[in-house]
Amino acid sequence: MLMRHVVPADVPVLQSLMRNAPQKSGGVEFSLLNEPDFFGRAKAYERSRVLVAEQDGELAGSAAVAVRDQCVNGERSSVAYEFQYFTAPAHRRKGVANRLRDAVDSTLIQQGVDFSTAMIADQNEASMRLFEQHGFVLHRRLELTLLLIQGDETNTVDPSVRRATPADAQAIANLLNETWREHEMRTPASARSVTEAMSRVPTLGFDRTFVQETDGQVTATASIWDWSAVQPMFIHEVADDVRKVLPGLRPNEPARNWALSMIGYRNPQALNHLLHAIAAEAARVGIDHVGIVSEPDAPVVSTDPGIKTAKLGVNLFVKTYNGKRLNSRAPVFVDAVDL
Repeated sequence: MLMRHVVPADVPVLQSLMRNAPQKSGGVEFSLLNEPDFFGRAKAYERSRVLVAEQDGELAGSAAVAVRDQCVNGERSSVAYEFQYFTAPAHRRKGVANRLRDAVDSTLIQQGVDFSTAMIADQNEASMRLFEQHGFVLHRRLELTLLLIQGDETNTVDPSVRRATPADAQAIANLLNETWREHEMRTPASARSVTEAMSRVPTLGFDRTFVQETDGQVTATASIWDWSAVQPMFIHEVADDVRKVLPGLRPNEPARNWALSMIGYRNPQALNHLLHAIAAEAARVGIDHVGIVSEPDAPVVSTDPGIKTAKLGVNLFVKTYNGKRLNSRAPVFVDAVDL
């Protein structure tokens, strides 16, 4: 079996495979689609690779990995994030995913990374077993909180919330560093890194970033990561009990979801104002859910924004290299872009 980088000629086949490779989690059967840009998901990272497995001239599966410099135990470490694993239906149970993981592992060892990570939804037993077989251990159970947008949030927008401009880059960077300074696996922010992310990451941008301002100071910020435009989730089936909780999931339709990235906040009140404004914008353009991934007890999800929510479990798996270890007591920084 040949392992190589994806080339543009592979894209139509891989997009078709993703459409026909549904997965199940939490009572929902769905397919993740890298459409319209197959590489859009990987563009969220400065250093990423997308691999494909080829068997006798036929594409059998794909996986992606990105490498970032992040703070771990107070030191800068090289941390990989693995995502977008899928196998063609005709090649399942033939070891394709294991071969892809081996190829990724070889790449990471050559690059001298210190850690590799993966985020896996609750009930995705097959993926958890795959990564456990390759030396990953469950480091932390996280939560994906979904704000349920019901169309009645438009009357609650606070005038202190506005869209960001490039002039806010330094204030946004300062707030991100302040919010996450005690967390493992954070990336220190600067005005330059914020500006670069706004231009590099699909669907992000200053015009899609909201800030809450009090007495001339930015006290909360968040950017919109549009799942619907980068990696839409096409819904095949929804269990009755799930449909009651998440009525926005409709069989035979793509889910209309956003997530929040680059979240920073000085206090819960500022965060509430911000979430109200984002919910109002989501309602205005027909978005059903806005996702936030975090530690279960993080202020970002323990506040009461006056919006109904639903929670789903997400598991952070970690593999260590070079003898390094994560601080198991410290909270971890996570971003919805990584889901």
